[in-house]
Amino acid sequence: MGILLAERGRFQVLIAENDREIRMAQQLRYDVFFRLRDGQAGDGPVSGEDALDTDRFDSQFRHILVMDREGGRVVGTYRFQSGAEAKRGLGFYSAVEYQLEGVAFDTDFFEVGRSCVAEDFRGGAVISLLWLGLTELQQREHYRHLFGCVSLPVSQLAEAWEIYDSQQQAGALDPVIRGVPQPGYRVGRPRENAVGGALPPLLKGYLRLGARIAGEPVLDVAFGTVDLLIHLDFYRMTDRYFRHYETSRKGGAA
Repeated sequence: MGILLAERGRFQVLIAENDREIRMAQQLRYDVFFRLRDGQAGDGPVSGEDALDTDRFDSQFRHILVMDREGGRVVGTYRFQSGAEAKRGLGFYSAVEYQLEGVAFDTDFFEVGRSCVAEDFRGGAVISLLWLGLTELQQREHYRHLFGCVSLPVSQLAEAWEIYDSQQQAGALDPVIRGVPQPGYRVGRPRENAVGGALPPLLKGYLRLGARIAGEPVLDVAFGTVDLLIHLDFYRMTDRYFRHYETSRKGGAA
């Protein structure tokens, strides 16, 4: 099943190879993005026993799966494409939300998105395995620039703006990629201040690795989320975390 990237205990990290495996990722995405949010996700797909989260970009992306061999199901997923793959298809998904500057349709640039983890596997191990899969791909395919949209709940709009403003004030916004919100996705600052809610683990992980914010927050009505454009230059990745994932690739703890 799938192209094996890594194995850790009960888990395998794979690249989906067929429609059935991609469908497993789409089912998990639906469960996380829509079914488990109790109708708070906005204008999502119609619910149903076999409901899937799909879009017109899925066929041009490749899909990472974290498979729980004990339970026989996908418990984490991510999709990704190189700039060259984007050029052959519909372009970058991030360009739906942002006018992109500084990205190129070549294999140095790698777009990621649609990351999610099953509700009963959110202790951190599966997120780490998704990152392990991405770093394994980086080593195999030698891309340098990872970018994409990271989502926060709408309730954390103030936190999203606080992150953006703090990087802007520190002169730390990304120097390579710039995203200007598309007109239909613009969202202003809320009147209330941030209340210090916990940031999503994925966003915290990106920032710890050395990723930078590359655009103002935008509002994704379909998903009921606030999105931030991030960029990680693997050549400038934080040494501590680079060593951590290098150890993991060679067989250490994930």
